Amino acid sequence: MHNPHFEIILKQSLHEKKSVGIYLNGHVLAGVVYQLTETTVFLRNREYAQIVIGLNQILAIVMH
Repeated sequence: MHNPHFEIILKQSLHEKKSVGIYLNGHVLAGVVYQLTETTVFLRNREYAQIVIGLNQILAIVMH
């Protein structure tokens, strides 16, 4: 199960169109959330139109 605090930040990005940085096992992906499900977050950024991340893979999230 994912951290409930992650959900707060991801929903804020979704509703306010603010960028987040998501830390995954040595990598950081930055983007804006455009869809959020119970198990998956969908991001987009300047480089990629669609980024799909499993919530169980997220180690940390920062709001930009």
